Amino acid sequence: IVGSPDSFGTSTIKTQFLSFDVSFFKSVEELELDCVQMNQITGIDNLKKTVRRLSIHRSLASIREIALSSLTEIPPSSNEWLISTWKFVTHLDLSKNSLHLLDESLKLFCKTETLDLSYNLLETTIDHLQHLHFLQNLNLSNNRLHDVSDFNARVGNIRSLDLSCNELITTDGLSRLYSLITLNLSSNKLDSIKNIESLGSLPCLENVSLKNNPLTR
Repeated sequence: IVGSPDSFGTSTIKTQFLSFDVSFFKSVEELELDCVQMNQITGIDNLKKTVRRLSIHRSLASIREIALSSLTEIPPSSNEWLISTWKFVTHLDLSKNSLHLLDESLKLFCKTETLDLSYNLLETTIDHLQHLHFLQNLNLSNNRLHDVSDFNARVGNIRSLDLSCNELITTDGLSRLYSLITLNLSSNKLDSIKNIESLGSLPCLENVSLKNNPLTR
């Protein structure tokens, strides 16, 4: 479902504001929403039973807009059974949105293996990733991150991590990602070998990109 900020034909109606009911789709495994108003999309809960690959672009200011759909907040822990999770989604692409942070509704995508959060507005600590126990591939490129000091505790089983085009000055917090195979740190603010020495302790690391950092110039 692709909307647009432009008017439809000769009318004044903008397609991104049109309502759309997806409840009649019974077997959808891949869903893409681009440039839509999430509050205009109804029937999302019905798709939680089938969707395996979910992509949303230019539509979200917070993850709860899609994770909770018909609800406004996660109930107390004693009532969490009231929420249906996106239990079949293994690939979640939320790139090119306006996400400033990750809220607790992220844990409703509990089976996610690949998560793309590139081209958002993330700046500080990345919370709630620890709830994604199956996560292997994480793309956080083209954000505004300057601190990854707590990554060890949040994405301990990650195999591929893209942190390119951020504002990192050190790799502290990555030194115990013992399953990590591929790491992209290009286009950050790493200015000395000392700032990346901790990466030498990663036993599985095979591919590292450091291009376009001050230390490579």
